[in-house]
Amino acid sequence: MKQIEELYSQSADFKRYVDKYCNDYGYTTQEALEHALVREVAKEYHPSQKAMGNDYKQQIMEKFLKVE
Repeated sequence: MKQIEELYSQSADFKRYVDKYCNDYGYTTQEALEHALVREVAKEYHPSQKAMGNDYKQQIMEKFLKVE
Protein backbone atom coordinates (compact mmCIF):
# COMPACT_ATOMS: atom_id res chain seq x y z
CA MET A 1 0.00 0.00 0.00
CA LYS A 2 2.88 2.32 0.75
CA GLN A 3 4.17 2.06 -2.83
CA ILE A 4 0.87 3.04 -4.38
CA GLU A 5 0.55 5.99 -1.99
CA GLU A 6 4.05 7.14 -2.97
CA LEU A 7 3.15 6.79 -6.65
CA TYR A 8 0.02 8.86 -6.03
CA SER A 9 2.05 11.62 -4.42
CA GLN A 10 4.84 11.58 -7.03
CA SER A 11 3.09 10.97 -10.36
CA ALA A 12 0.88 13.78 -11.61
CA ASP A 13 -0.65 11.52 -14.25
CA PHE A 14 -1.55 8.76 -11.79
CA LYS A 15 -2.88 11.34 -9.32
CA ARG A 16 -5.07 12.79 -12.09
CA TYR A 17 -6.41 9.29 -12.85
CA VAL A 18 -7.17 8.55 -9.17
CA ASP A 19 -8.79 11.93 -8.60
CA LYS A 20 -11.04 11.44 -11.63
CA TYR A 21 -11.88 7.92 -10.45
CA CYS A 22 -12.83 9.28 -7.03
CA ASN A 23 -14.90 12.06 -8.55
CA ASP A 24 -16.71 9.74 -10.96
CA TYR A 25 -17.50 7.01 -8.42
CA GLY A 26 -17.69 8.92 -5.13
CA TYR A 27 -14.77 7.27 -3.33
CA THR A 28 -12.17 8.83 -1.10
CA THR A 29 -8.57 8.68 -2.28
CA GLN A 30 -7.72 6.08 0.37
CA GLU A 31 -10.65 3.87 -0.68
CA ALA A 32 -9.75 4.18 -4.36
CA LEU A 33 -6.11 3.24 -3.75
CA GLU A 34 -7.32 -0.04 -2.26
CA HIS A 35 -9.42 -0.97 -5.32
CA ALA A 36 -8.08 -3.69 -7.60
CA LEU A 37 -8.68 -1.63 -10.75
CA VAL A 38 -6.72 1.34 -9.43
CA ARG A 39 -3.90 -0.95 -8.27
CA GLU A 40 -3.78 -2.51 -11.73
CA VAL A 41 -3.64 0.91 -13.40
CA ALA A 42 -0.86 1.91 -10.99
CA LYS A 43 1.35 -0.74 -12.58
CA GLU A 44 1.15 1.19 -15.85
CA TYR A 45 2.31 4.39 -14.18
CA HIS A 46 5.06 2.87 -12.06
CA PRO A 47 8.45 4.49 -12.80
CA SER A 48 10.08 1.09 -13.32
CA GLN A 49 8.04 0.68 -16.51
CA LYS A 50 9.57 1.68 -19.82
CA ALA A 51 9.66 5.38 -20.50
CA MET A 52 6.19 6.29 -21.56
CA GLY A 53 5.61 8.78 -24.33
CA ASN A 54 2.54 10.94 -24.56
CA ASP A 55 0.94 8.54 -27.03
CA TYR A 56 1.24 5.66 -24.56
CA LYS A 57 -0.19 7.78 -21.74
CA GLN A 58 -3.11 8.74 -23.98
CA GLN A 59 -3.80 5.07 -24.70
CA ILE A 60 -3.88 4.32 -20.96
CA MET A 61 -6.21 7.24 -20.32
CA GLU A 62 -8.54 6.10 -23.10
CA LYS A 63 -8.49 2.50 -21.88
CA PHE A 64 -9.23 3.23 -18.23
CA LEU A 65 -11.12 6.52 -18.31
CA LYS A 66 -12.94 6.24 -21.63
CA VAL A 67 -11.60 9.66 -22.64
CA GLU A 68 -12.81 10.75 -26.05
